[in-house]
Amino acid sequence: MSSLEIADFYPLATSVSPTQVSGFLSSRHWTLVDAREGAFERWAPPGFDPEHYPRVLYLLPLNREYADFDRRFAELMSVLAEHYACDSPGLQRLISSRSWDCLTVRLLHADPDSDTIGLAEAKDTIEAIYRLLDVSARYTHDPHTSFGGRRSHNVMSYMRERVTLGHTQQGSFIFPVYSLLDGRGNSPKAFARAVMENLATGLSLLGSGRSDIEQDHNTGGPQRLATMLAKALLPLSEFRDLKSVSLSLQWASGHPRPRHGLDTSTLFTPETIRAAHSSATHMAAGRSSQSTQLDAVPWASPPAISTSLVPRSMPHESRPPEEFSGPVLAVTLDNRASVSGGTSGYVVIGREKRGEPAEVRVAITEEDYYRAVAAHRERRPVTVTGTVFQRGRTSWVDGQISFGAGRPALPGTQSSPKSDRHDS
Repeated sequence: MSSLEIADFYPLATSVSPTQVSGFLSSRHWTLVDAREGAFERWAPPGFDPEHYPRVLYLLPLNREYADFDRRFAELMSVLAEHYACDSPGLQRLISSRSWDCLTVRLLHADPDSDTIGLAEAKDTIEAIYRLLDVSARYTHDPHTSFGGRRSHNVMSYMRERVTLGHTQQGSFIFPVYSLLDGRGNSPKAFARAVMENLATGLSLLGSGRSDIEQDHNTGGPQRLATMLAKALLPLSEFRDLKSVSLSLQWASGHPRPRHGLDTSTLFTPETIRAAHSSATHMAAGRSSQSTQLDAVPWASPPAISTSLVPRSMPHESRPPEEFSGPVLAVTLDNRASVSGGTSGYVVIGREKRGEPAEVRVAITEEDYYRAVAAHRERRPVTVTGTVFQRGRTSWVDGQISFGAGRPALPGTQSSPKSDRHDS
């Protein structure tokens, strides 16, 4: 390796400690052959046979006070970079990865020379990443979770204290997200690892397109998790000029790898995201009685017009139909109704009645749900036509709901109201 190439590794002498390098070599099955406390260590590469002394040993200097420390350290770093086929920044990340699992989300755009990303698109991507981890954390805490409502202490502690966003990397646009296993937060280390294992399992299932996954009613079944991960990814499919989204997992080098062989790299195009979402949703509707409501969060910007009918079993008085417009105040989705042949949920519409604000509910299908949350996200009024009737103290409409003729704006041009925030 040339002196110029070795010079590229001099900065690592101040950004990576000898202790980190020693721990990294041990975790990667290098063998410590000789050590002088406070001075140096000599290591043999993986495959060392103790019966035969190795021809080449690699010296790790320990004392920064030595005049040749930086040169010796840079020489070892260049050897390790060649061994693990990475550059200086990549080696730094590799050595520092002993205590975290990393989810890397890479957005590949049609323009290969683009090294920037729209701020709104970056925001939506981070929100999607947050949802992926939040869904997996909820599932890890309780496989039978409804994915809605208040988060448990374990989930809140994990999301607030153990999940961090790293520096974006060059190459189309890359978001590294770290799940820390050591040294921070009150949630158990085992919980943090289980969240990432479940995420890997769900993404692998989602990317495989398999339809033969049986529900395990003792554990809640991985298909429900895959369904919610698909919903989290769906907004990314609307990004302009997006070619693909790559999601990969790197396991902490200082900890045992997951027990099961997990496919830790999944590639989606906008088309496969939509197809995976559709497939996972249909399978979940046919196999699970669990709710898939997720805080009525806007996952997508779907087509603009829909027709929804209240179940015919709902009695109402014979009244002339009405037509009015108003904002979407809330949206629910519950597959328990759709499994039994009913609708999947309802949307709450605000209206004015005799000068006073009022609310009505309109039953919706799952397809309507995504149109409703898009309208809620954009604060766009919808139009309801039908017969209003009372069921207890609640007003319902038996009729149609229109979400407007125009195509909703892409996620990159939308703004999210405060109710879309994820803080508990």
